[in-house]
Amino acid sequence: MLEWNRGRGGAEVHALRLREGLMAAGDEVRLLVSDVGSAGDGFADYVSFGTEKQLPLSVLQIANPLAAATVRRAVREFRPEVAWVNMFALQLSPSAIFALGDVPKVLFVSDYKVICPVSTKLLPNGKNCEVRAGVACLRSGCLSLPHWLRDQLAMP
Repeated sequence: MLEWNRGRGGAEVHALRLREGLMAAGDEVRLLVSDVGSAGDGFADYVSFGTEKQLPLSVLQIANPLAAATVRRAVREFRPEVAWVNMFALQLSPSAIFALGDVPKVLFVSDYKVICPVSTKLLPNGKNCEVRAGVACLRSGCLSLPHWLRDQLAMP
């Protein structure tokens, strides 16, 4: 499960190579992506709703019920032994992770979004941020109050 960006970056290439390697080893593999970007370049078995429009995206980052429904359908149909998860925080939301239920999960982190709301771990002055996300993001000027409040709702 991952969000598939426009074009094919490192996370997308890694996902395809991992999928190819697992399939070559005899494993059954299914790919679930959001429909933002190129929706998996035709490789996806399951495609979930996402958006690039700012207002609905702000809400869906808290909880994307359509992504959760797609994940639950994939789990019902495919019954995975393990779920490999990457880049879920922008489109799929934490609700997609929770929708996996008791399926064991491997979280592969290829960007900082899950630990930094602006994804960079950089402060507005360009220095490295060395504190845990939370009220520090508001105090340092990384986030506006509405953005910070919204992200508090998305924190598991």
